Amino acid sequence: MRSWISRRNPTETVMKRKAYRNFLCPFVFFAILLLPFHLWAQGAKDWVALVKDHAIEVESTGWHFPVDIAFVPEPGTNPKDPLYYVTELRGTLKVVTNDRTVLTYAEKINTFQPATELPSTTAEMGLTGVCLDPENGYLFATSVYEKAGTFYNKIVRFEHETKAFAVKPKRSIEFRKIFENDETASAHQIGKCEIGKDGKLYVGVGDGHVIHLAQRLDNPNGKILRLNLDGSAPRNNPFYNPLAPDSVISYIYAYGFRNPFAIALDDRDSLYFTDNGPNRDRLGEIVPGKNYLWDGTNESMRGNSGIWNWSDSVAPADMIYLGESTNFQYWKERLLVAQGGTTTEAGPSKKGKITINSFKVKLGFGLQDRPETLVAYKGSYQQLMILVAEGPDGIYFSGFFPDFEGNTYIYKLIRKEGVVPDTDVLSGVELFAKKECTGCHRIHGEGGAAGPALDGLMDRLPQRLASSEYEKQLEELEESQNPIHVKYREIRETISQMKGEERAISWLRLHLEEPKFDTIQSSMSNPKLSEEENKQLVAYLLTLRSMQDPRLSTMENWHRRFKVWWDTDYNARPTVFFIVGIFCVLLFQSLSRKIRRRFDYKRKLQ
Repeated sequence: MRSWISRRNPTETVMKRKAYRNFLCPFVFFAILLLPFHLWAQGAKDWVALVKDHAIEVESTGWHFPVDIAFVPEPGTNPKDPLYYVTELRGTLKVVTNDRTVLTYAEKINTFQPATELPSTTAEMGLTGVCLDPENGYLFATSVYEKAGTFYNKIVRFEHETKAFAVKPKRSIEFRKIFENDETASAHQIGKCEIGKDGKLYVGVGDGHVIHLAQRLDNPNGKILRLNLDGSAPRNNPFYNPLAPDSVISYIYAYGFRNPFAIALDDRDSLYFTDNGPNRDRLGEIVPGKNYLWDGTNESMRGNSGIWNWSDSVAPADMIYLGESTNFQYWKERLLVAQGGTTTEAGPSKKGKITINSFKVKLGFGLQDRPETLVAYKGSYQQLMILVAEGPDGIYFSGFFPDFEGNTYIYKLIRKEGVVPDTDVLSGVELFAKKECTGCHRIHGEGGAAGPALDGLMDRLPQRLASSEYEKQLEELEESQNPIHVKYREIRETISQMKGEERAISWLRLHLEEPKFDTIQSSMSNPKLSEEENKQLVAYLLTLRSMQDPRLSTMENWHRRFKVWWDTDYNARPTVFFIVGIFCVLLFQSLSRKIRRRFDYKRKLQ
């Protein structure tokens, strides 16, 4: 019938087709025009802002394993002037201009190409940190390089035609001498850097997976280093040796770290650090010359930390300090920490990782308030968070791995009035408040007193569950015919066979699921949590540890500290041997005099 109409009225058919085409063209045009905005929105859907009146937007895309970001302090007004620089793990440093054009600043800073790409753990090395010196227009990058199949750390200083930052460097100088005799390793390599108001370069260096190197003062691994901008050692460093100014010890600012990947300076040039442990991470202040006691044990990760300990590793990968001049005055004097995540699981972390957490701190007084989660990942593919920075219009961060469409984005958390947080992905801290747990439990001196205070919970709970009183409590329930007690009988038996923290974590999950599962009476009502909410709240409760370890007696604590001191080549053994040697000489002289006097006395008697 259609062909018959076409034959009968060709002019009418053509006119109808033109009319349809003219009608559809505007819709097709606007659909094409809106496609990028749709994809832009798709990119941000995997992240959620957990604070009121804030939202997340995509800033840029097209990245390949982005690791660090540094903003130009006073960018030019030209659209093509540099706004910020980004390092990519495989050795490319890029620059983003004011008009958001992405350009390559430098390539092949390292040429490492792993046999098996990420998420393989052997591929976790390359170009990492970037920091800017506005006084001289220097750009510093931290990286590894390969020599005869062995990897070493290095620092690269880029210079420009003038003291203004540019989209291309004029020349570069590499600082290798301090590292050239000491190899590094995947994941525990040189980390991120900071330029202080004192005009010094600060950088964290991992232990290279060799534990005892963190305690050696003739090795840069496991240290915070402090350098002049020409690569020399500052004379006011704590271990500076005027007879050997180029020796490693002259550069050391603090030591005893496992993997201090992120550092941050406040307005007074006080330095904060995060340190990644085996199963426990820490956040603390740096005291120049101090030993931070890493000795291969999880317990040593609590030594001298001072601000916060994560009882389960969250891989803190970056950190910034928001000072007096921040655009986010309501977060002033806070450290924002990117809790990186893990390469062993996909989707949102069950342990509070892949988030940006805010810590209100005061120098010398530690944490001033409970941590607050600002951003969380909720996508379904594998992800890490490695960078966070304060930009002129938001808090910038990025995913590390590409999404299902192969895109890797840099995002920004911006102020947006009227936006309400997505309650489906609340972190443990928000859940604790939402479920009104603070009405009964006190943390850091805040909250109600109807229930026990939760400070140091994970220090006390394993002891309580192993006590004879708790065993007696479980025995009493065996005769109970209460449906709840009958339902959980086998589960209680399984938990009773567990030990230590494993038992405590399982108990917490069940206690939040059903507070009466192991007791006849409980004043705590059922919080009615979903499975995901239960996991998030348990993850938060696991962080509630005392700063000092009550499980170690005073004698045990001193023994552990002595062991670390004894294993420190410069501090311990030569000093002890010298003192013992002097004591032996004095003792020998004293005995010799006594023996000689005795013989003299016998001669006189004869």
